[in-house]
Amino acid sequence: MDFLFQTICNAFPHYIVGKNKMFKKIFYLIFCLFKIFLTGPFKINFKNYKFYSYPQKSEYSRYLLTRGEMPDPYEINLLKCVASENNSIFLDCGANAGFYTIPIAASNKNCQVISFEPSNIEYKKLKKNINLNLLKNVTINKLAVSNKSKDLIFREEGKTVMSLASGGGHIINKITNKKLDYVVKATTIDKYLKNKKIKKNANMIMKFDLEGHDLIAIYGAEKTIKKYNPIILFEFSKMIIDHPHYKKEIFQSFLKKNNLIIADLRKKIHSIAQLHTHISKLGPNHDTIGNFILTKKNNLKKIKLPK
Repeated sequence: MDFLFQTICNAFPHYIVGKNKMFKKIFYLIFCLFKIFLTGPFKINFKNYKFYSYPQKSEYSRYLLTRGEMPDPYEINLLKCVASENNSIFLDCGANAGFYTIPIAASNKNCQVISFEPSNIEYKKLKKNINLNLLKNVTINKLAVSNKSKDLIFREEGKTVMSLASGGGHIINKITNKKLDYVVKATTIDKYLKNKKIKKNANMIMKFDLEGHDLIAIYGAEKTIKKYNPIILFEFSKMIIDHPHYKKEIFQSFLKKNNLIIADLRKKIHSIAQLHTHISKLGPNHDTIGNFILTKKNNLKKIKLPK
């Protein structure tokens, strides 16, 4: 049955399926007819790159089969546009299986992509997707990203239902489940890039998707932010606010000290207070208010919005 479904995927590739809602619905109906018989993974064709998708409910990459497109298509297209410039460097912190890494690396083979993923399971999938596309401009690191270089405890959601939300796992305080929790090494962006040969005028882009650990990791990139003036994409969520080391005053001080602003994906500037207000209005089943841009105000004009 896998062979037959892969044949259908080849005949109706996602660069065609993803063009309109009707194609997506048709593909989803076909998937529903097959899903209980499928094992996978399946090679999904996005024209400029391919991506392995797994049909099991616990798999985050199942999104490709149920939605007919990559997760965060608007954000990916936005960053692809920014990364199309010469001398571009993209740091993917919390790369998962490569949902940002692969399309951005494939869109500009001259863009240097550096990816960080501590999950045992997702790291293997990331490596597999890079090999599938024969990408030579990606460096992958089995590391967590934080504000200090040290050992951290990582919870591997892996084959649990939670992986639908997290796509891999998250940092926790201590080991409470020996089947899911293990020690991972963490680095800071500042330390990692310290001895790397990067031109001063590099067009640097960063993405942080660390399930609540995002701002902690961004604090560990302060020297890099000052030096390279990057465009940063991060997710603001209840997990960030609930993080034991999060304080609104510290975040505000960090923005002021580094002359940074927060903007939504339409380039509208928001205050931290406004983000908290949006979070407070979320229902119990919703955790995030979405992705935001963190950068200097003059960088916003560099960002061309996808259609």
